Amino acid sequence: MVKLNAEQLKAIQTQTRITYVDAGAGTGKTTTLIERVVKCIELEVEPWNIIVLAFNNKIVEELKKKFTEKVGIKRAEKINIYTIHGYARKVLANNVVIKKELLNEAVFEKFIRNSWSNFKKVNKIKSKNPKNAKDEISLVINMVSKCRENNSCIKNYDERYKSFYDAFKNELKRSGAYDFARIVKVATKYIPQSNAPQYIFVDEFQDTSETRFNFIKALVGNNNYLFAVGDEYQQILEWSGVKNVNVSRLKRHYKQELSIYKLTYSYRLTPQLADISNRLLSFISDRKTTRKLRGCNNSKFTFDTKKFKSQKNETEWCVSYINELIKKGVNPKNIGVLYRNSNVIDQEVINTKAHCSTIHKAKGLEFDYVILLGLEDGVFPSKNSNIEEERRVLYVAITRAKRYLAITSLNDCYRNGIYVKGSSFLKYLI
Repeated sequence: MVKLNAEQLKAIQTQTRITYVDAGAGTGKTTTLIERVVKCIELEVEPWNIIVLAFNNKIVEELKKKFTEKVGIKRAEKINIYTIHGYARKVLANNVVIKKELLNEAVFEKFIRNSWSNFKKVNKIKSKNPKNAKDEISLVINMVSKCRENNSCIKNYDERYKSFYDAFKNELKRSGAYDFARIVKVATKYIPQSNAPQYIFVDEFQDTSETRFNFIKALVGNNNYLFAVGDEYQQILEWSGVKNVNVSRLKRHYKQELSIYKLTYSYRLTPQLADISNRLLSFISDRKTTRKLRGCNNSKFTFDTKKFKSQKNETEWCVSYINELIKKGVNPKNIGVLYRNSNVIDQEVINTKAHCSTIHKAKGLEFDYVILLGLEDGVFPSKNSNIEEERRVLYVAITRAKRYLAITSLNDCYRNGIYVKGSSFLKYLI
């Protein structure tokens, strides 16, 4: 039996049709979602009448295991647990013939390249030089990827690109090709006749794009129930067209029916790291909530900032520290080496067998020991980036740590041939 705190209990006992749980890092948002599903089953909701939408296939499999433990295999197998794209494909299965799938990134990009090449020929557009052509196709791929998830993104591009995007959509229809976004968009139209479950649960709600939000809205309709959990401070996918506006959308669409609950007790964070995290969040100007984290992890916590005069020195310290921890019996899986961009890390660090990944890929994970590499202006925050989103990326990074957090930076020296200085972000943390 899971022991729930007062905030979690209040959320799972919700009486409203539309519920959003605003859950800080380490506060047990997935546990709360699971316990709400269990509560519904106890209240005689049939498992087949429940759908849980997860962010990716890995989480889908984890949830299946957890529900099996909670309600037994027979009932767990009847609960609909999918990614949004996975359930959208199920909706389409009896309604649409998909002639060509563009679900692999390389295949999708090849389709865009070919469409762009044809568009340029038809409209007699020439690039001035090969470098311009390369930069242009990168821009086009990025534009299409964003606009497929958020139609409003197209307003940020000039008329030529707007015309191409229209041509691209027409080519999708003409060829019977489906990318992820088209699967969701077309499936949305068939929801009313799909006999979908009435109880909808959504994990990682902050990462829901406009396209996927419309799909969820169609599932909810006028009479079904929504229970969504998320943390807007962990929305770090704006580069893919996801805007940090989902709770605003809920408020707009379900004014009278929406209840919002906050989870503030973090079982991952120590009081010290919770204070550091709250300080960082106070600098985010597009703050969505006044929620403050309260650290419940009573482990001894150490926070270090390490400044180096060369990348070599940084790597040597990192390798030495990790090896020292492993010699003391720390499992390498409990050591996270995180970075904003993959060109920051050296192979010598990867060879230590610690968990090395970008911050984006580490989202949802936690480690006893976290080393955050490369907090330098132009590296983190990255150049020409959305500064608010970069602050949220930093929040995600530091809240992976349970016992130790070290942040490294090079100061007045070169990283990969580029002159760097310590990041202005350091002032948010110390």
